[in-house]
Amino acid sequence: MFEITRDDIAALNDEDLRTLIGLLCEAELRRANLPVSAVTYGGDQNAKDGGVDVRVSLPVGTRIEGFIPCAATGFQVKKPDMPPAEILKEMKPQGVVRPAIEGLAAACGAYIIVSSTGSTTDSALSKRRKAMADAVEDIADAGKLHLNFYDRNRIATWVRWHAGLVLWLRSRIGKSVTGWRAFGSWSHVPAGSDRTYLLDDTACFKTGQKEDSDGLSAVGGINRMRDVLRNPGQVVRLVGLSGVGKTRLVEALFDSAVGSNALDPALAVYADSADELDPPPKGMASDLVASEIRAIVVVDNCPPATHKQLAEVARAPGSTISLITVEYDIQDETPEGADAFLLETSSLPLIEKLVRSRFADVSQVDARTIAEFSGGNARVALALAGTIKNSETVAGLSHTELFTRLFQQRQGQDAALLQIAEACSLVYSFQGEALTGEDAELPVLGGLIGKSAQDVYTAAAELRRRDLLQQRREWRAVLPHALANRLAERALQNIPYSVIETAIVRGPSSRLLRSFSRRLGYLDGSEEAQAIVRKWLAPGGLLSNVRHLNETRKAIFENVAPVLPETTLSVLETAFAQAGEHAFLGGARFIRVIRSLAYDPGLFERAVKLLRKFAVMRGSKRIDGDAGRALASLFYIIYSGTRAPLAMRLSVLDRFLRSGDALDRHFGLQALEATLETDNIRPYSDFDFGARSRDYGYRPKDVSEVGQWFEKVLGFAECLARSDLQVSKPVRKIIARQFRGLWRDGAQHDALERIARGIAGSGFWRDGWIAARHTRQYDRDRLNKESMQRLAALEQFLRPNDLINRVRGVVLGTDHGPNLDYSDNGASDAMGDTSRAIVRVQATVENLGRDVAVDASAFAVLLPELIAGGGRLVGFGWGLALGAQDPRAIWRDLVAQVAATKHPNLHVLHGISWWSPRSRSRHGRNLAR
Repeated sequence: MFEITRDDIAALNDEDLRTLIGLLCEAELRRANLPVSAVTYGGDQNAKDGGVDVRVSLPVGTRIEGFIPCAATGFQVKKPDMPPAEILKEMKPQGVVRPAIEGLAAACGAYIIVSSTGSTTDSALSKRRKAMADAVEDIADAGKLHLNFYDRNRIATWVRWHAGLVLWLRSRIGKSVTGWRAFGSWSHVPAGSDRTYLLDDTACFKTGQKEDSDGLSAVGGINRMRDVLRNPGQVVRLVGLSGVGKTRLVEALFDSAVGSNALDPALAVYADSADELDPPPKGMASDLVASEIRAIVVVDNCPPATHKQLAEVARAPGSTISLITVEYDIQDETPEGADAFLLETSSLPLIEKLVRSRFADVSQVDARTIAEFSGGNARVALALAGTIKNSETVAGLSHTELFTRLFQQRQGQDAALLQIAEACSLVYSFQGEALTGEDAELPVLGGLIGKSAQDVYTAAAELRRRDLLQQRREWRAVLPHALANRLAERALQNIPYSVIETAIVRGPSSRLLRSFSRRLGYLDGSEEAQAIVRKWLAPGGLLSNVRHLNETRKAIFENVAPVLPETTLSVLETAFAQAGEHAFLGGARFIRVIRSLAYDPGLFERAVKLLRKFAVMRGSKRIDGDAGRALASLFYIIYSGTRAPLAMRLSVLDRFLRSGDALDRHFGLQALEATLETDNIRPYSDFDFGARSRDYGYRPKDVSEVGQWFEKVLGFAECLARSDLQVSKPVRKIIARQFRGLWRDGAQHDALERIARGIAGSGFWRDGWIAARHTRQYDRDRLNKESMQRLAALEQFLRPNDLINRVRGVVLGTDHGPNLDYSDNGASDAMGDTSRAIVRVQATVENLGRDVAVDASAFAVLLPELIAGGGRLVGFGWGLALGAQDPRAIWRDLVAQVAATKHPNLHVLHGISWWSPRSRSRHGRNLAR
């Protein structure tokens, strides 16, 4: 498939051959990160060219090699063979060397003759090169000129390095790879239209990444995708509603006029999965990898299953391809989001600009009217603009009138077509080919309005011609959704529900019912849709027995939940009010719905209470699971998916944390930690909920609001930490775990100092001291001078100041790090000084053991902790033995404590048992026993 032969090169005509050499030169410069503007070619093939058809003019001294040997290189492109006699005529007409060749020689450049007919042996090639040298031997700089001859074999080798150019060449000689294309106008911008990509300055991308919480502009999103796709083995999934310009945006990834560092068009291998493809996408990707050809594979309208297959090939070890797939949006499937960029609708100013660029006769007022009606959907806007005649205006028309104009598109009124479009819009997608048989859906849709399957088939074809319907193999869908939703609302008004119920709800096709429910989920403003969903949720309705729904009906329940959020929550609350563990396990699919319902402050507390039930019942040994993570995620400062104010969230936390139920306290602690997170925040799931306007939930507008959030949460946590409640110690640990982020990113210096000094006032706070010390060690480069000075003072205050607390701080516990001791050196060691720090800390631990060995009261206090705790006990035990006046007495005390402890830690025994060569064997045996 990618094996280009010499005969393929010979089949090119003169113009295509010259274009190919120009494209190859551009591709070489892109690969070398050099400006493509240095390549010039074009014009009439028969026009006088001065002996150079394609010229590369890079700055003097630019290093380049390979098929373009010099910074200044000229190619003379000829289809006929060029034997030595013809070479002499070409380079030295009438006995005078062409000035262009002399200029290349003066620039220490290269002159290359390309022949697509010639196929030279080594000896023939030598003769041609000699003829070239003879032609210029008399010019002043002949010795500085690099000369070469490329025959069709050499050109074929060059082309094989660029997958996109292989497809381009094959298309020019009538050997296209079925359905696969090189870089070009994949989005079918009309001929003669301005192809400049219009940039939206507003945020139009969502990625789900923390750093992109504000969204990305068009340029930001394009550059981010380029960075991903530039390297083999990487995958991008571009998703978005139909008509928002996804395919046009993919073209822009390869456009050097947009953003920076455009992708190389010569690497692009494109296909639309709706077309007949041979090989299929996975086969193409596998062939490219097997042939070790670098390529950027683009698959448009790609189903999730195909995306998954391609991603596996692209990410496999040794892959040579990167992959971008564009969402396949007409079947009842949700695209994967792990590697997705979501392209949202465009801003109204950009749509207005797009309309004016495509339709010069449309006035600014009309363009604005169209933009507002389109809701940011480019396809709707362009289709509507195309209906405006010269000297006509749409300003002042109602939305109903604009909708009618969009649907009719200068074709006149067609009541039957509109009726069929309404019926087809009732479902998210439908099987559009079968007229009879078990899988036929056209007869069902036609039966709703008294039309035959053939009538629906014919109408669907007309809708497609009007660009109001998309076709993907056998599947059809009325799109964009803005149009389909409006048609569906009219259908629910015009078709009795009893007819819909008989044909779809109680019909034989569960797929069609599921598709209908998905459409209902987008019609939350429709009274008819609300009535249907209310009927389904009512006692005896389709979805009333929530706990016993099969998987299809659970999916239907999820689809229609956005229509009546409060009713949906009430139904779930009732269904699971007295449920057992088995029922909750079977209802795990409802967790995402419940979390989505928590977006509304009025439903937040009820949704959290229900999630808590699901979290408890996620198995007898696991009390977290999906529901626990969903519950905690509702308390993040960003990506929470709820608009519940902080005061409401803290009120819920207060009830959890003061509860006498251990599980309430468990989930309260999880949620409290989530409220204090600064840099480990990941969305639980996507945030879509039908057609309801949703965002990531509350997020601070500025640094001031960030500070207010954490200040209020820390104030709440401080009261708990200094209380006598059961959660006080766990809350202290949470504050310590989040200390670094809060000090570094949350700017909570005052609050943390106040809390730390308050807790330490009643005794050594080991977790707080370690947190402050680690912040000094690991964040020194991210903190300013004042912040570091305050932190040093706080760490000094928290530092253990007596023998017992020094042992607790440095020896006991497992979270101390390799260079934690109580010296100032430990807090100031750089990461590169770890080995030196370890030696110093080992000495500190041993010395602490020596000190405890001669302090009987300290040993008595620490003895239970030494046996029960972890940490650096081997080194401590060694010091304990070396410092003891009676090591055997200490040994006996330790062994006695071991006997009284259910789960002893024997490391301290291991350390003391090796204190002298004479006692190693005996104490080793005792330890083993």
